[in-house]
Amino acid sequence: MARAVERHHVEWGPHFDWEPGHFYLVNQGPDVPRNVRITVTGTLIGRVEHREDEIPVEMGVRTDFPEQFQNGAGVPTVRWRAEWTTDLGTLQSETGSWPD
Repeated sequence: MARAVERHHVEWGPHFDWEPGHFYLVNQGPDVPRNVRITVTGTLIGRVEHREDEIPVEMGVRTDFPEQFQNGAGVPTVRWRAEWTTDLGTLQSETGSWPD
């Protein structure tokens, strides 16, 4: 019996939008992650968890930060962890921080 070969590439891109004080984690890879859980831990917000059935390419999740970080008034420290499954059900994960 032949084994299924899975091609799966998800790359997470962090971005902070200073004007409204939003942190975005965007799927920049060519594939769609399924059963996504993203945990963002940051200055003054503590831990925020996002759950999505899937995140299409060039889409992501947004975490709001308080006024102290709007318009470049301060730089938050953000750590994130993304966990998801592939189309064949393989569990994947990636962690990172912003700023790098």
